[in-house]
Amino acid sequence: MGKKFLAGALAAVAIVISLIAVPAFCLFFVEIWGSDPDTYIWVILSFAMAALIITAWIAMQTANTVYDEADGYKNNTKRISRWTKNLAFADLWLAFLVIWVLFMAYHGGATFYRGRLLVLWWAVLAAGILYLLHYTRYTRRRSMIRTLKYQASSCDHRRFHFTVRKAEGNVLEGYVQGTMKENDQVYAILPGTEQPLAAKILSVSVANKTVRKAKDVCARITCDAGQYQLPLYTVLSSQRPVHQITPMIQAENPRLSGMVSIYTTEFANSDYISLLNYDICHGQYLIPATFGPDQKNHGDMMEPLPAHTRVAFLSVNSELEPDKPCLPVFTDWDALGRYGYIIEEPEAASLVMDFRKCLDLMNQGYTGIVINPFGPRPFYLSKEYVQSLTQLKGYQEEFTAQEVKQDE
Repeated sequence: MGKKFLAGALAAVAIVISLIAVPAFCLFFVEIWGSDPDTYIWVILSFAMAALIITAWIAMQTANTVYDEADGYKNNTKRISRWTKNLAFADLWLAFLVIWVLFMAYHGGATFYRGRLLVLWWAVLAAGILYLLHYTRYTRRRSMIRTLKYQASSCDHRRFHFTVRKAEGNVLEGYVQGTMKENDQVYAILPGTEQPLAAKILSVSVANKTVRKAKDVCARITCDAGQYQLPLYTVLSSQRPVHQITPMIQAENPRLSGMVSIYTTEFANSDYISLLNYDICHGQYLIPATFGPDQKNHGDMMEPLPAHTRVAFLSVNSELEPDKPCLPVFTDWDALGRYGYIIEEPEAASLVMDFRKCLDLMNQGYTGIVINPFGPRPFYLSKEYVQSLTQLKGYQEEFTAQEVKQDE
């Protein structure tokens, strides 16, 4: 039984507890306002239900911590977790609804009964404060990330990659990651280059059956790339390759994302491995970080950092090897957007770094690099593997020569 399942079960228990305790607490607390001061039983019951609510929040905090550790990173236990905040927000609004119903039931619509109205607006005020402190920033950040996810897309709010594993003229076979549709306009990114060609998907078939769309499956397509014959391991993507730091931090590595998606079936092919190594070494990655306690917030995590800003870089860990921290790097905002903890971290920042700068970071105490650790196709590079990449003849001729030239 995995940690994620246990965390989910504990969270479900916490939700059930809160669903029972919150209405009961409201009922008992409302009764206190209208009862004789000597009837202490309502006070005792109210405190008991409040204790159950707090217990549910503690259980949710524990569940979130366990879930995060199972996903490979440790939650900041000094802060209230995102699951706890969500449960608290839901409980406050549940209290609002329950007390409103009690007003209507007990007073025949006299909702402005003075004492009980105080309890009602206390719940609304607390929920509003929680929203202003947490959700406004979170929803604004999520909205901006969603914009960046689709900014370089040829399709309306869809992301997909098709990696060619077999080519016969304009008929291509490969793996689709995401949802690809007939008549989609795509970018064809050939091996050894990030300069895309314009292409169009003419037809799609899955298991020898013509379909309108294919999602996360092996497929056969007919593609129009003009006068070009697309070779093996071409990546057709809805995303255009982009690497920029102004006006917003942005990185898109559709070719690498597509190549990684077929690793489990192509790892024994030396030509594929050579191209994958090339794509890894030429990637531009999003690197998440956080501000130090003495740094002022520069704005939001999608905005470029001011000069001389000090940040702390993060690590992720495998559930099987929790003592081996890895450097998380991301190919795009879609992948980084799954990093729930950092997305809700107020002091979050991000940078765009090439592979050589990632190597410098890795050598600061990490045991390796993991590309897109939170799915759908995480790719782990051990320190030994990364060092072997830097010893390859092609890497030495291209990157080491550049470094020597820059030093001169």
